[in-house]
Amino acid sequence: MGTDSALLLILTFGVVALRKHEPVLAMAGQGTSTASNNRSLPFNKAAFGKMLIVVMLGLAAVFAVAVGFFGYEMTTADVPGSLLAGPLLAYLLHLLVKKE
Repeated sequence: MGTDSALLLILTFGVVALRKHEPVLAMAGQGTSTASNNRSLPFNKAAFGKMLIVVMLGLAAVFAVAVGFFGYEMTTADVPGSLLAGPLLAYLLHLLVKKE
């Protein structure tokens, strides 16, 4: 795993930890939080699916522009790295998008 992927993974864990404790931080003890909320990872299947499509299309566009306009030569690590980092980035972004 590359340094970028490792940093993205650490950032995602940090956001998950903050989101799991969000009611406690926001309410400063005024609300109640169940134990089951604190044990599960925050995940919205519909939002993640949409975000994954956007992220993967964005990565493909970035590579297309880099190759087509800037002469970038794809390496053997680009595709596997994108396949690992894309879902992780999509998960992170789906956490950061405000709930409606």
